[in-house]
Amino acid sequence: MDSIRLYARLAWAHERGVMQYRLSFILMTIGAVAISAAEFLGLRLYFDHVPTIGGWTLNEVMILFGLSGMTFAIAESMATGFEQLPNLLVQGTFDRILARPRGAFFQVIATGIGVRRFSRVTGYLLVLIYGLTAAGVSPTPGNAGIAIPAVASGVAIYFSIFVIGSAYAFWTVQGTEVVNIFTNGGSFVASYPIDIFPGWLRQVVVSLVPVAFVAYFPTLLLLDRAMPFGWPDWLRWTSPIAALACALIAQLAWRAGTRRYASAGS
Repeated sequence: MDSIRLYARLAWAHERGVMQYRLSFILMTIGAVAISAAEFLGLRLYFDHVPTIGGWTLNEVMILFGLSGMTFAIAESMATGFEQLPNLLVQGTFDRILARPRGAFFQVIATGIGVRRFSRVTGYLLVLIYGLTAAGVSPTPGNAGIAIPAVASGVAIYFSIFVIGSAYAFWTVQGTEVVNIFTNGGSFVASYPIDIFPGWLRQVVVSLVPVAFVAYFPTLLLLDRAMPFGWPDWLRWTSPIAALACALIAQLAWRAGTRRYASAGS
């Protein structure tokens, strides 16, 4: 709890510093919203030519798009510091982090707090709400019991992928683009029904990089759609389990990386 309070204070102090440059802050916020709008426009253009994609209507795909985009934006905001880890290792400043009493994991989070990136969340949330309403998903306690854990699980899965990707920097600091394949690429894939992808990619997003648990499986529950491809229906309920598994793997990856680190001066 103390760490959460400290994180909140650091986030607020960081954003107050950013707000000293109001024009820069405004432009960055507008840019973040514009990126979300452009992504949605690209999705909308698909449906100008076809009525459905993989048997999914525009309103149904909007649920996937909004849920995946919102959880990714939240996770990315929380994981900004991990994106800077390669620089910390190259510059040798990670040594100072290890010398401090607070844990290295928490300190890396605090080195880059991206609260201003939450502006992207609003756009995705609006798309999600509209998609749910247009698709006929009622705001019942049962659906809320599906949507809320889905959001938490999606954030945890994406955040874990960011942590695992950052731990890769302990072995090579030149792997940023490889990591982006799994972070930004995973978010893109999760924004569409996996029905449209080839079988090998479906296996990847279920078993290896489990972004199917971010939006696809929870959306099947919300729409009361059966599992495709002969998969068991109970798999639709397992997003929290996938999130926990990702968090454990991220923890192991982080520990392995920090143990391997031998200081910039060695």
